[in-house]
Amino acid sequence: MSKRNLVIVRAGDKSLHGDWLRPLGAERSWDLVVSYFGDDPQMHRRPDVVRIDGKGPKWKGLHQVLVSGALDWSAYDRIWLPDDDLACTPQAIDRLFLLAEYFELQLAQPSLSHDSYISHAGTVHNPRFLMRRTNFVEVMAPVLTRELLQRVLPTLIENESGWGLDYLWAMYVDRPREDIGVIDAIQIRHTRPVGGPNYERLRAEGKSPHQELARLRKKYELTDIAHVCWSAIAADGTEMSMDEVDQALPLLQAVLAGQRPWLKAELQEEGGVIAGHLRHCPALRLAAESSRQMAA
Repeated sequence: MSKRNLVIVRAGDKSLHGDWLRPLGAERSWDLVVSYFGDDPQMHRRPDVVRIDGKGPKWKGLHQVLVSGALDWSAYDRIWLPDDDLACTPQAIDRLFLLAEYFELQLAQPSLSHDSYISHAGTVHNPRFLMRRTNFVEVMAPVLTRELLQRVLPTLIENESGWGLDYLWAMYVDRPREDIGVIDAIQIRHTRPVGGPNYERLRAEGKSPHQELARLRKKYELTDIAHVCWSAIAADGTEMSMDEVDQALPLLQAVLAGQRPWLKAELQEEGGVIAGHLRHCPALRLAAESSRQMAA
């Protein structure tokens, strides 16, 4: 294994990662490790892929791979930790690493296509942008720098479901308003609804991801989990920032336009998005007040 970047997929028998690979011998910019939790001794075997076996849920399984010594990941620049039900191409993964480096993101993810199963509206592809700097990247498909992964490694075993890690990791980056981003220039498709064997096991034990999220938030005092877009690069290359009074409202409007079909009305998420931006962005509050005065 000798590439600059690494993909570690926690994979079952129905994993889609085979579609991420080019034919044997073709060049790619990343190595692939399959952390396999199934029972088939021949599943996912390829000469250019490393398979490491281990049972358990995604994040505890990945933690075991990373701390066991079975894999030396110290020389990689960035590591992608995707779910195994993501449909994407090898070219998309190459671009993901390239653009995460170009935009100097410590924590990033590709956007999700509009035909995906969506949990968070802020992760959906927004064609108005190339990239949005945010305070949230979903644990479904995060790419982390080696240094950030080293920092957050102990958190991978905080709970069984992984819920809340995506809020927690924002505390570990060097520049909270610059180091996290959703890359709209890349789209992947989430092919299955949230759930699976791990969730069934939690239910059987009388637990739930919602309870685990609540405990994690309490432990780390994560009182405000509003999703905020700090700045963005528009599709034409123009940079927009929530810190600029003349840009804040147009940026928020463009962000909301991309999210609106997926905002959950029953949870009043749209109001939460607006209120969250207003709480964290003084320039937006000034722009909103000026707009109200002009309308009056």
